[in-house]
Amino acid sequence: VFMISINDKLKYILTFQDLDDFVKTCYSDVTFMGSRVVKSHGYSGTIKIDDLAKYFLHVVEINKDYNETQREIGKKTVRQIDRLYTGSEKERLSKNLFTRIMCVFRDWIESFGTPPANSKHSFRRTWKNQYANNILNRYSRVQCRTVFGRSPPSNPDVYKTWSKESLLNHFIDENTKLKAAN
Repeated sequence: VFMISINDKLKYILTFQDLDDFVKTCYSDVTFMGSRVVKSHGYSGTIKIDDLAKYFLHVVEINKDYNETQREIGKKTVRQIDRLYTGSEKERLSKNLFTRIMCVFRDWIESFGTPPANSKHSFRRTWKNQYANNILNRYSRVQCRTVFGRSPPSNPDVYKTWSKESLLNHFIDENTKLKAAN
């Protein structure tokens, strides 16, 4: 029986919905050498959880002016990826002593700070601290016009994306200033 590999499957995933459907079939594992990987029912091979999270960022980039429905699907996918990271923590506890030592060693290397972006050990912390809770809570200029019906603050050097809260505060302040001027 021939099965498509996880890496080949990812090459054809370009939308939030397709990625979410795929990630739902995934489960975490830890290799003998302590790598945190993802396996998927119906697909062969593995992929590192970090690489799956990076692929999510790729999907965000190619769909950068996503709508609110896609935003919600993306948030579900983020929670699924977080579930995989958490699952790998639990999975490592069930492994043999050597594998657990390798996991601790990899975590220890990672604890020295964020290594260079291309490092194998840098992305889990970056995902947790920067991307998981923030990336889909920001609005681009196009999204701001679509969702709120107005343009965001006009200083592009200061802002590239805006949170919903900061945009609402800006629009409230803008309306208050207009009412005061009248």
